[in-house]
Amino acid sequence: MFSLDPSEVTMIMASVAPTSVTGSGMAGALAVQVDSPFNDPAVSREIVRRLVAIGFDVALVREVPGPPQELTEIRYVDSNVLADIGLKDFIGDFETAQSRERAQGIELQIVLGNSFVTFSKDNPDLPATTVVPSEE
Repeated sequence: MFSLDPSEVTMIMASVAPTSVTGSGMAGALAVQVDSPFNDPAVSREIVRRLVAIGFDVALVREVPGPPQELTEIRYVDSNVLADIGLKDFIGDFETAQSRERAQGIELQIVLGNSFVTFSKDNPDLPATTVVPSEE
């Protein structure tokens, strides 16, 4: 039987129709932009799956040029959005950097690094405390 993968649908919508803002469906959820230098839809799908499980709205997913950096980088305008979001358990090691530019409606920009790919392969399951959205 054919069924849609919610993470894949979110990834596709965020890639082709960013104004659709798909993801957690939770009111007040942080909107995230993902930049992936891997040109691999499996990597993009995996970060989307993990971000939606945390409760983020994935507003935009882009495949960007260049070799990936070693650590995933999280860029923010307001450091308050980083408080108590517990990303390390979901995406592995990362570094943060303040950005002076902000895309409208985006609170965090995540630029994937090799650390995410390694972490997601070594930890394929989401943390046990996560409630994964149902596959409707």
